[in-house]
Amino acid sequence: MHLWRFDSNTVGSKPFLTLNSHDKIARDFAFLGSSSVVATTGTSGDGRNLAIWDTLLSKEKAQTHSYKVHDRGGYSLAYSKRHQLLVSGGRNGEICKCPFFYTFFVGLLFLLLLCLVSR
Repeated sequence: MHLWRFDSNTVGSKPFLTLNSHDKIARDFAFLGSSSVVATTGTSGDGRNLAIWDTLLSKEKAQTHSYKVHDRGGYSLAYSKRHQLLVSGGRNGEICKCPFFYTFFVGLLFLLLLCLVSR
């Protein structure tokens, strides 16, 4: 996944950050309540098809969490800031509702992702 910075002082066509989000294919992403925390979904060889990224960290440490939530890969994501809920859709029609809570404490980002899979 490539991310570009769009501000008036920057000129260029190169992304400021490139993340290797899934080793087979990344299909969707969503910002999680800020411009620096991102969720991605897709298909990976290890079965982890939902990943959480903090783009303020170094490229090597940006992926803070990854989860296996769909048997055959994730296909879509939607995030509700109001309800702090991440919803992921899988290939076989399953839906994963993930309450997503985050707080900043002494500069660290703590994440709790609980998935309740409905089939």
